Amino acid sequence: MLIAILAVVDEPLNPEIKSFITIHSDRVPDEENGYYAALGISAPARADIHAKGIEIVRIYKEAKAKQTGFLEFDLGKHLGDPQLSFTGQMPELYKDRGFSCLAYAKVSKEEIEKLLAINHELLDRYHSLYRYPRYRDTAPPGLFPLLAPVRNANRLILLGLAAEANAGRTDVVLDKLRRDITYWRLVLKESDELITKLVSSANIKMDYLFLSDLISHCKIGRGQLRAVETLLVGLAPEELNMSGAMRREFEFSMDEVRETKKLIGKPKPGDKKDRWKYFLGPFYKVNASINIIYPSYKKLVEAAALPARDLVSESKKWEETKKWKVGLDYFYNFVGVIGHKVIGDRENLKYLPYLTRMHDLDGLIRLVAIQFMAKGQRIPPEKMDEFLRTLDARYSNPYTGTPMKWDAEKKCLYFESLSKEDQKPKRIELYL
Repeated sequence: MLIAILAVVDEPLNPEIKSFITIHSDRVPDEENGYYAALGISAPARADIHAKGIEIVRIYKEAKAKQTGFLEFDLGKHLGDPQLSFTGQMPELYKDRGFSCLAYAKVSKEEIEKLLAINHELLDRYHSLYRYPRYRDTAPPGLFPLLAPVRNANRLILLGLAAEANAGRTDVVLDKLRRDITYWRLVLKESDELITKLVSSANIKMDYLFLSDLISHCKIGRGQLRAVETLLVGLAPEELNMSGAMRREFEFSMDEVRETKKLIGKPKPGDKKDRWKYFLGPFYKVNASINIIYPSYKKLVEAAALPARDLVSESKKWEETKKWKVGLDYFYNFVGVIGHKVIGDRENLKYLPYLTRMHDLDGLIRLVAIQFMAKGQRIPPEKMDEFLRTLDARYSNPYTGTPMKWDAEKKCLYFESLSKEDQKPKRIELYL
């Protein structure tokens, strides 16, 4: 009798959770929200991409309301066929140490012109995103724009700007680059979808590597100095803040718990090896398991808003293996306890690379700013270390507050990130 009671009992959901996952209180008018246009950017030719995005969100919300757990949603199916996609091939921009968009554009002018012509409608749609003053994810977690079109459009635009820079139209290039950076920094600030933030940061990174390319290979006139300086402002706290994205990740994890409950509770028909799920299913409780993971996500959300230097000390706490005590929940939710409570805050470590990516981007902008100042002051390579030590905190390593570093052999500025690469601190480098 006791076992039967334990098998059906579940906790009430922590009352804090409802307000915890409520991210925005303001409502953005549909006509101002670029999220819809981004969702519909791959709709068939001549479609109204903003209207298509609104339609997709409505369909997704209706489907989500009927589904517990994960929702398999085919965005492509609802966009319609044939989808508008990028056509052609491009080099991987700035993947190799010696790559330069400007150098590539000099020897590949005809190929770039062909790509620009073939993809003119995709580029027109991409540029139309700039006119929206806001960006709010209005769909529940799990629905986000297709990534390839905006990534490819961003890179093709930079190749086109390189050709214009080679033709001496530096003023035009800087203005177009400013518009692209401004748009993606808006998305970075206002979106709370993790993947959208990662795409935004990747496009911003490309833009600043291109700006570094311009600084290295173009003559910046006196009248253009101010235009460059306005682009070299570091990320604001609201652009660095990943709290909203981590809240949505918690919502996603809540769906994951519900989906796990369904899978454990329904063994495959005829599979004798799967029968054990009949016995474990009743002892995996949805509310109790969500209550277990909530405290860790609460810490993660708080850490996602911290400055880089504070994130360093906070993340070290996640690495500690803490003992957990057997409580009453073990007797009615032992599957959830073993699956979630044992891991504890260490689960947050999987999100650390996403949090550091924003601070790495901020550090890269600082490196480009240093490059611009060094070129303006004609600092020779042998004096670069000394020059770096004279700069104030705005140009320091965001994680340590210490001066950026100079690698004389590689001829690059760099700093060490909190993220790891091959078990070592990852180096964020800018080659001059």
